[in-house]
Amino acid sequence: MSHKHKKRQRQRARAQDTTQTARATLAASPLLQQIAEHFTPEDGAAEDAASESDARFFEHYPAIRFRRRPPLGSEGRAATPPGQHLAAVIVYQIAPGLRVRQLIFAPLPPDRARH
Repeated sequence: MSHKHKKRQRQRARAQDTTQTARATLAASPLLQQIAEHFTPEDGAAEDAASESDARFFEHYPAIRFRRRPPLGSEGRAATPPGQHLAAVIVYQIAPGLRVRQLIFAPLPPDRARH
């Protein structure tokens, strides 16, 4: 068996392991299942716009390490639990260009609750 053939076999095995790991992770996490089922291209566009907005904010205010802001567009929609709404987003800048977002959910007001 040639070296190239063995390398391709290893690459296929690695790809299969990655796919199995991803499926196991999805199966173990109801939140990840919910996101995978409900995420739309519009949600992706909202996530991109939010990320760009956060980047501009932290470039403009480099000394600030976190900010609280309202959700932008459909940001976080796919991760929102039933009966809740995304009330706010807290963005932490770990290092320049490296940020994490914490989504803050709250119960839906009675006039917006789903029946």
